[in-house]
Amino acid sequence: MANYPNITAKDILHDCLSCEKSLTGLYNTALNEVNNQQLRQDLLSCLNECHTLQNTIYNVMEQRNMYQAKPAQPQEIAQAQQKFTNNK
Repeated sequence: MANYPNITAKDILHDCLSCEKSLTGLYNTALNEVNNQQLRQDLLSCLNECHTLQNTIYNVMEQRNMYQAKPAQPQEIAQAQQKFTNNK
């Protein structure tokens, strides 16, 4: 980081979090299109690792007050549950 004095740990963690979020989308797309079962299992494993890493990065950022997620209101939770129940 000495060569980039304006880059902070927060910047790096935000970039890592964004990359993991993008990777999960790419893995999901690949999983929708793959036909080989062994490759599908490998991609699912990679997707799971991405989700785990994304959650770890988020937790570190939250602990350091670098990322605050807005708590969902009970009414918003109920609406989301209703929406997805109706979509089943």
